[in-house]
Amino acid sequence: MSAPAYRHDHDTVIPLDQAPALAELAGRVRRHERITLTEQGKPAVAIIAADELEELQAAQDVTDVARAEAIKAQGGPRVPHALVLEMMMADDATYEAMEVALAARQGEDIAHDEQWAMWRAVRANRSG
Repeated sequence: MSAPAYRHDHDTVIPLDQAPALAELAGRVRRHERITLTEQGKPAVAIIAADELEELQAAQDVTDVARAEAIKAQGGPRVPHALVLEMMMADDATYEAMEVALAARQGEDIAHDEQWAMWRAVRANRSG
């Protein structure tokens, strides 16, 4: 018997011998068939081969780096990582409002404490 199922970050790993119902689907996927599971007639989950996942992740990495380089070339405020994480956790409208506020000051070197103050103001305007 193989190792037990486990979680790592956002991934769950389940050995196929512990999921016999999936073993047949996994075999089909290894033969380059794409499997889509639906819920109420709409695609909900796709099962792809591990090598295809690696290719997708590599392509996403290239895209992310290109985006980061384009943003870096624009100049403007360097947003603290912790603020970026908070923005990402916010709803889309709040994120976009902060993005607009930062874009309005593009080219300026805005101190981190001022950026945090901008964030607090954006959140207060969105909630009130």
